[in-house]
Amino acid sequence: VSEAMAQLETSTDHNADYSTILLFPVASIYNAAVTGVSSNTDVLSSIDTGSEECLRALQQVAAFLNIPKLDTVQLQWRAVAKTVQAKFTPSQITAAKATLDQPTLDQSLSSMPLGFDTGDEVLNQAAKVLRLLHVAELRVLQTQVNELIVSVQNITADPKTDSRLGKVGR
Repeated sequence: VSEAMAQLETSTDHNADYSTILLFPVASIYNAAVTGVSSNTDVLSSIDTGSEECLRALQQVAAFLNIPKLDTVQLQWRAVAKTVQAKFTPSQITAAKATLDQPTLDQSLSSMPLGFDTGDEVLNQAAKVLRLLHVAELRVLQTQVNELIVSVQNITADPKTDSRLGKVGR
């Protein structure tokens, strides 16, 4: 367990196989923790699920998976097991590996253009933040305007054809 957690903490390789980082099958360890008996005769039978090291590793895996600390150890095991089963299926691991090879955009604040220079780097950074907040507000406003246009079009752009009169409209 400690080897897996050490590998998880020290892994800087973005192409790391997370199925190998999570070396132990969480569901089997959970069953061993609940029943006190491991169904496996391999290394899992030698893991003391009540030990301080195992509980610390459980909390680290839970934190890595963004699972909050739960009331009991059994609930924590169950939450980790369900999350691992849901998130680390072979197809999802394959899909994640495929996206790792794609280039990413640099979206750091230092790479954002300001459009003008104040002469002070701290003031430039603050202006960039304000500009990004303004753009976010404009995006919300644009979405609201689009929704308004759609609702007006639903009322006005619904022509009804009266074939007796030979014309389109109301």
